[in-house]
Amino acid sequence: MNSIVQKRSTGLAIFSTGFVLLWLVIAAVLMSVFNNFGVQQSNEQVGYSDFITEIQNDRVRKVVIDGLTINAERYDGSRFETVRPMVEDPKLLDDM
Repeated sequence: MNSIVQKRSTGLAIFSTGFVLLWLVIAAVLMSVFNNFGVQQSNEQVGYSDFITEIQNDRVRKVVIDGLTINAERYDGSRFETVRPMVEDPKLLDDM
């Protein structure tokens, strides 16, 4: 009878560990889903001249230039995007 009790307690321990692991997996999946579908700010589209005005008025905290696309973040946390014209703007980096 003593061996039966040990088997049951061992089985219960495995079930408890499996149960905890199952809940950890469920929690990880739910966190992943909520992070992917959470509130995402959409980038406001602005014209290049408006972007230059924002820069000159010192309203922009961060700028990322990727080819012709420019993504920027204002000091208030809002983000916007513009497209750099094909014509070179030699003063752009000086303004930043």
